[in-house]
Amino acid sequence: MAAVGLATSASAQTHQPPAITVEEWSLPGGPALPVVVEAGRSGLSGPREPAFSGAPLPPGDFTLTTTLIYQHLRDGDEAGIALRGANGGWVSIQLEHITPALLIAARRHAPGEPHVHGRLIATTAVPGWYEGRIGLRMQREGTMIALAYRVEGGDWQSLGPPISDPTGDAAQAGVFAVDGAER
Repeated sequence: MAAVGLATSASAQTHQPPAITVEEWSLPGGPALPVVVEAGRSGLSGPREPAFSGAPLPPGDFTLTTTLIYQHLRDGDEAGIALRGANGGWVSIQLEHITPALLIAARRHAPGEPHVHGRLIATTAVPGWYEGRIGLRMQREGTMIALAYRVEGGDWQSLGPPISDPTGDAAQAGVFAVDGAER
């Protein structure tokens, strides 16, 4: 079990940053899960290096499944799994806290696009909150990526239609978290 956490500055003592524990990480033939992601206020394509910890992914088809346990999520926080390319393109499936809802969102950023937080492809409200456990799945076949989620004890649910992979050949798979909460 690996821990993924976000730290916060001393000036924000009343703010409790989100914490994520990786309960399951499965990527046959792929990289091992990085252990810790440190604080980050920048999104996956923000002006500073994001709170992303990944490992090189072999080219070709893959299926990545993970179960993440979320704690202390506040408005603006987001965390999940992403596929990032050296070209600046990425795809993510993530949990976003936007009061009054917790949302599962699929986002995509093609190289050169101005959307720092990626273009929203699909979203759905979390249908129940099972002690903060959410399963996420990313499956690449050819140039298309299918995204799915499940709440504890539930079946996999597709999140939007398959989307084109903007990452190019040199991609990393990993976990990310952004502390976007107002202080």
